[in-house]
Amino acid sequence: MTSRLPPLLLVACILSSSSAAGQSLNSTVGVLSPVLVKTYGSVPLLAFKQVSMACLIALYHVNTRDPQIVGQAVVDRLPQGFRIDVKFKDSQFDAAEALKEVLAWRESSSIDAIVGPMTSDGSQVVSLVSALQGTPVTSFGASSTLLSDKQTYPLFSRTNPLIMLNAMALIGVCLRFKWKQIAVLCEDTTYGNGFLSNVQEQASSKGVDLVQVQKFVPEGSKSIAAAMSSLQKSRAKIFLYLGIGVPNLELVLTYSNKEGLLQDGHAWVAGEIGVPSAVVASMQHKQLAALLKGWIQIRVAPLYGKKRDLLETAFRTVDQSKVNNSIIGMKPAEYSMPLPDYASFAYDAAWATALGLAKTNGTGAALAHAIRNSSFPGASGLVSFDASGDREPNGIVVTIENIQPSSANASVIESVVIGTWEAAQAFADVSGLTPLWPGGRSGWNPPSDGSGQGRDKLLTIVLAVSGGFLVLLLAISAAFYRLYKASLRNRTAEETDLSNMMSRVREALGVTVSAGYILPSEKSSSIFSCYRRSRVIVMDKRSVEAVAKLALGDDFAKNDFERFYDFVKYRADVVAGRSFGMIADEESMKAETDALDLEAQQGGEEMTEMMQRLHSLILMVCLRILSPSSSRSEEEGSDMLSVGWKARMLQSRESLGDVLMAETTHSLYEDEAFTQYLSGDFERAYEYFTGRVLRLNAWRDNPQLLPRLKKHIQRLMDKLARINDRRYESMMKEAGGAELKEVGQGFVDALFYQDDHQVRAIRVEEEDRKESSLHKKLETWRRLSTGSLMLREDVFISQLHSRAVLLNDSFHSKLVDVLKAHAAECEVERPAGRAAGQGAKGVRIACHFDDGVHPIEFVPAAVKKKPRMAEKVMEYAAAEEEDAGWPYSRRVLDPVRASVICNRPSHMAQVYRWLTSQGKTGMRVCRVKNKLSLEEAPDGYRDIMVCLLFEGEGGLNIIGEVQIHDRKIYECKVKMHKLYRIKRAESIQSIMGHSA
Repeated sequence: MTSRLPPLLLVACILSSSSAAGQSLNSTVGVLSPVLVKTYGSVPLLAFKQVSMACLIALYHVNTRDPQIVGQAVVDRLPQGFRIDVKFKDSQFDAAEALKEVLAWRESSSIDAIVGPMTSDGSQVVSLVSALQGTPVTSFGASSTLLSDKQTYPLFSRTNPLIMLNAMALIGVCLRFKWKQIAVLCEDTTYGNGFLSNVQEQASSKGVDLVQVQKFVPEGSKSIAAAMSSLQKSRAKIFLYLGIGVPNLELVLTYSNKEGLLQDGHAWVAGEIGVPSAVVASMQHKQLAALLKGWIQIRVAPLYGKKRDLLETAFRTVDQSKVNNSIIGMKPAEYSMPLPDYASFAYDAAWATALGLAKTNGTGAALAHAIRNSSFPGASGLVSFDASGDREPNGIVVTIENIQPSSANASVIESVVIGTWEAAQAFADVSGLTPLWPGGRSGWNPPSDGSGQGRDKLLTIVLAVSGGFLVLLLAISAAFYRLYKASLRNRTAEETDLSNMMSRVREALGVTVSAGYILPSEKSSSIFSCYRRSRVIVMDKRSVEAVAKLALGDDFAKNDFERFYDFVKYRADVVAGRSFGMIADEESMKAETDALDLEAQQGGEEMTEMMQRLHSLILMVCLRILSPSSSRSEEEGSDMLSVGWKARMLQSRESLGDVLMAETTHSLYEDEAFTQYLSGDFERAYEYFTGRVLRLNAWRDNPQLLPRLKKHIQRLMDKLARINDRRYESMMKEAGGAELKEVGQGFVDALFYQDDHQVRAIRVEEEDRKESSLHKKLETWRRLSTGSLMLREDVFISQLHSRAVLLNDSFHSKLVDVLKAHAAECEVERPAGRAAGQGAKGVRIACHFDDGVHPIEFVPAAVKKKPRMAEKVMEYAAAEEEDAGWPYSRRVLDPVRASVICNRPSHMAQVYRWLTSQGKTGMRVCRVKNKLSLEEAPDGYRDIMVCLLFEGEGGLNIIGEVQIHDRKIYECKVKMHKLYRIKRAESIQSIMGHSA
């Protein structure tokens, strides 16, 4: 299907083709899309015909200036007289065929840009060849991450999401159904191998074991049959299918059914199949469709469902005589058939290419840049690209679909959405729906993944061929082995993880059987007899489990942990070389406390090391919780840290004890880890930190524990500062960066304050001034550490806070109206979930910028609280040598506030101009503070703060603040905010007080 060409053959093809003529004055687009499937008898598939036709309809809409999908604002961007000539070639879903057609184009005609191919294999070879002539390529189906490498593929872009999104969703489904052991069937192509690589990465980070991976040659019946036979022998129950194309699916269904892998007790999850009706329509053997019942597939859903409806309407109503192509051969009835997902991406790829051509006369990198900057509302939602030409995943939803019999006709299959998945929200069930499984069983109790089954029979084989004493010994060992494995099968995955971590913790702390420490269950075991001592100590099992649960990031009982902590603190028998009898009760332990206290004081390095290791374990858990890529997983619930953290702890080959003593943390500060961290759920991790870990007595007993933690937090902050600085340097090189540095020049101080007559959010009467003079005379002012005097300003703070509460909502509404004046037609409202006002709602708006339509996000904040206002007032007072600034609360200019988050520096500059245009907003600028003009900034954080005089209802006024942010720096700020609290904390109680 997607065979690769050897490098030498590729070079030979390139060298054999003559140089093409220069760029034509007329813009010509080559559409390279599949219709036939070369390796499947050259049969035309309906889904491919529809995808190809979507490209042609889009270019027809460009030429006829039809706004029914993209809107009139986008159509107005096309210059008068601008027209696209179309050259169509059938890629036949084959990389070699796609390369042949591109080389033919180079010989016969000049192509300004290429739309397609659909596959990753085809896109790789086409992009390499087209780059030699400076021809950009925009695919609508290639999802391999290899194509993001701009050194190799500098002119490649795509309107479909990357395959990483699908991989994350697949593993999300596995976690939802508690599958930890799965097998993978993958096509051996660039697409399949890229998909597999992402699945392996996600599975490893989430603790999912890929017990077997089988690859097959596309449309190769022998290859697929052999793969299915191997999967059957593996005894796996859960299968991921990473393949595309109906021909492959038919062969997979045939041979999986033959091997009994579609019976009850099995489950199949596909990366992508397509609309069932379209799949069945393209099948040669339609009776195989019944075997799809019970399958689950993940499908990238169009961002705006109405737009997809518009595309289907466009198909039904288009003038078929104007757009039909003899190669595609669409029949009249086929224009009304349901469309496959990729049709919307194909339509958008054609429009993106046309908008890029309309924007520039350049070729090569200039044209590719113009295409990537042609953001617009398309058939699949708001289309925008990142710097690599990859589709930005702005709110992309993945639907989890279960293939079931149609409610209207049981002989027909349909997809039923049983859940949705998003990167930020993980798996969400759809209420009222029940999944169907292969074999006909239904319900939310899925097939088991077979964990613990299929154990090897090596011992049995050896027993059969051995004799004498060896046979007897092996028989005893085999019996013990079976007994042990039988007990394991009765354990849950959580119990197994806990048992493994208990072993590691005991080894790290030196409380192993060989050191004379046992659990009650080990008293009479054969393992314990191997380490028989005259005197031993029996530890409380629940207390050891509590320490292991802490190491795993699980919920644990504080009393149980403290019992183990006291055990380590008071029972350091190894220090002085003494040994004690079996002591498992509290009274016996308490009776020897005095003697053991003396030993702990005298006790040398070993006791110090044991307690230090326990303290270091607590510190390491804190660092893992608070550091990158260790946030909690939505699938795991509210009381468990991410599986990735647990997997690293359980599978690490390093000695846990060595890690504790060395406090190895260098891996926590890698850039990649920070990138993962920014997408994590830090709030839940912080709740675990403050609600569980900080309440341990170790923080009280060891005053050095908090400074050690703060030292590592500072390292995280330093790393964050460097990352923000690099982002700032990058911004200054981007369009609009230089303009941002000049913003706000001339604003040395505020033009107005809250007590000015134009504002009167604070009312200072003559009697107030008389009182302040008398206080000063009587020396009843508060004297600050700086020597400055300060009169309590509770009354003025209350006035300002009351005014802020009254005008907060209308201030936010006014700002939204200002932004809406520049909005395109696409707009969604959603909970902000990241601002200071957690209960507020943020608004995402697609706005018209100089470089096209791009999204911004408006995030309102809660009213500034009185205690925080009081803190700011003290800061202002401390900075004044005289009391001329009184009342200092007048200088609090952000009692009402909001943020506008932008993706590019040029967008920030335009938003600043929108907000400061008094003639259009009706709000006067009082102050501008531009941190982007600073070469150095604390922790690298920079933004633009604009204070505006807002005139509210009833003649009530207030000065509020709007912060204009770069998205990447803003995300860092929000996620790391609580780490600042730890860094500044003087005590554990101050951290917990902030949390409360």
